[in-house]
Amino acid sequence: MQQLYYGLIDFTFEDKYDSIKNMELTTVSKNLQRITQIPFLDGTHMIASFGHLSGYAANYYGYLWSRVFAQDIFSVFEKNGVMDPKTGERYRKEILEVAASEEEMDMLRHFLGREPNSDAFMKSLGL
Repeated sequence: MQQLYYGLIDFTFEDKYDSIKNMELTTVSKNLQRITQIPFLDGTHMIASFGHLSGYAANYYGYLWSRVFAQDIFSVFEKNGVMDPKTGERYRKEILEVAASEEEMDMLRHFLGREPNSDAFMKSLGL
């Protein structure tokens, strides 16, 4: 939830600025922090030290997506056995060896044999 919170901060201040431009910074921070279910501590100004808002765009959101894709890939290993040599070799050949010579989503689709999805990620969160 904390990672999602950081992504929400990023999107709010980068893409949804018009919706908050007349609000106090503390009010915006307090409203956004509700997602973490951690009480907001009055007198704090975490948002003022969140350096990722300066020139970082939506990369925090990207961190969360990398976990979605990692869990999707790992679901293949879980299905075939985590130590299955054929799956490991296929991962090496179709992902690691290809590296940046192909589009990442193409490599992912090829390895998975389907479109990527968030099912494994949601399962890893117990959802």
